[in-house]
Amino acid sequence: MILIDGQPMVGRQAGTLDLSRLTVHNIERIEIIKGASSSLYGSEALAGVVNIITREAEKDGKWQGQAGYRLASFGTHDASATLQYNKGIVSLDVFANYFASRGYSLAEAARLPTVEPFHNFTFQPKIKISPSEKLSLMIHSRFYGQDQDYRAFINEALFAGKSLSREWNQTLLVRQTLRKNWKMEYDLYATHYRFDEGLRDAGQVLFEENLYRQWFYRPEIRTHYKMGHNTLTAGVGMNYENPAAYPF
Repeated sequence: MILIDGQPMVGRQAGTLDLSRLTVHNIERIEIIKGASSSLYGSEALAGVVNIITREAEKDGKWQGQAGYRLASFGTHDASATLQYNKGIVSLDVFANYFASRGYSLAEAARLPTVEPFHNFTFQPKIKISPSEKLSLMIHSRFYGQDQDYRAFINEALFAGKSLSREWNQTLLVRQTLRKNWKMEYDLYATHYRFDEGLRDAGQVLFEENLYRQWFYRPEIRTHYKMGHNTLTAGVGMNYENPAAYPF
């Protein structure tokens, strides 16, 4: 199971997640939990959990910005930018990334490339408001999109189209300290994944179309009570998932 800041990724294709949907430029650390963790994270965590933690703004009261650009073979362009601010009760972190490639071929004699040209973008704003030491509100968003060429030869005729992926994640998290040893968390998470793929002939007549949609909602309430060197964690929540596919 793959998590981003503690929230699950959805949108599996053929049972696997496409990890190229993740950009590495704003990753602070990666936490790995080995073994079954279904009691905490659900049935998808039977083989373990990988939690990808993204960077937070440093508390120094100044605006900070970073930008980078990388040029590589196969027409690869990788540009990213970060803007951060943390002062008083407000913390802000905005990250954006653009990645593009003209594709490549593993066989020189192949009529079509192994990986078709594509470009994708990631936009991830995060805001945290802490009116007191005992209360904080965090709003995390993430938007991802990828467009890729899609071509195939069928009976010696070339068919062409596009493969489109879109992903949206939204987290609303409230943390409250009731006592020194007693904390509460109110967590609402929603995500949507969409995949569209189609082929058309030379006359732009639709030959093939594949559509996939997945909505996922998870509200939770968690409590942490510390007793000496031990912490008791309990909570209640629910998952609502609504996948739909065509032509399946």
